[in-house]
Amino acid sequence: MRSCGSPYGPGHVADPDNRRPIDPEETEICRAFGRRLAETG
Repeated sequence: MRSCGSPYGPGHVADPDNRRPIDPEETEICRAFGRRLAETG
């Protein structure tokens, strides 16, 4: 698993060649963060 984040939000590690796509777990983390941000704003 390479999903990650920081106190500022979700993150993605794309490997040195920058070709690793965002996986489904990372997508869900980003969507959850977006929902939370929209509800707060």
